[in-house]
Amino acid sequence: MTETQGLYEEVAPVTRDELDAALLDMTGDLDKVQVLHQTLPHWMLDAPPGSLAAVEQAYLDSEAPRQRLEQRLGRLQPLHEFCTAKLQEYLVGKRACGAECSPGLSGAPQERTVRNCA
Repeated sequence: MTETQGLYEEVAPVTRDELDAALLDMTGDLDKVQVLHQTLPHWMLDAPPGSLAAVEQAYLDSEAPRQRLEQRLGRLQPLHEFCTAKLQEYLVGKRACGAECSPGLSGAPQERTVRNCA
């Protein structure tokens, strides 16, 4: 099995052509090389290997907390549903009979019809 080298070992210090060649070796895709070259932060190229390893380890360590967060956020009611329900409750509390709420073009709940029941 081949071992992939980190970006710093592949590219420091280099010219633009050398960087592109190293990225092409790593990705095997010229389109990816162009995107990486345009978006790669300069601090990553100048960072000592220990810093990049620490960033990678922090990312790996964050996997479990990110999964827990995803599960918790998944239990939340979508905002438009929550707002529509709360608006319905409010209108019923104000005795606005026949109040009907539905998302408008903007996605925000809108009151369509309201008749006072007083």
